[in-house]
Amino acid sequence: MSKKLQVWTCKIVIEADELPNGFNYPPRMAAEKAIASAGFNVLMNSSGWGGSLDELDVMYLQSNGYKIGSDVYIAGLVDISEDVRH
Repeated sequence: MSKKLQVWTCKIVIEADELPNGFNYPPRMAAEKAIASAGFNVLMNSSGWGGSLDELDVMYLQSNGYKIGSDVYIAGLVDISEDVRH
């Protein structure tokens, strides 16, 4: 018997020069707790800093005064190899 799976994607963008190791853990656990408290069984929970922004994300940030590519460095676009996915 197959079951339908739902996958939630969330991007969090912050201003920071450095992040402490494991910094993704507290917000990830908060999201898991909120979903579980709504009565759903969380099968997997993974995340990591170093994701990427799509065209709509860039447009949103630019509309809020950020100049992507000049004064904003997106961690991960340079720091990790292209075959690493978060």
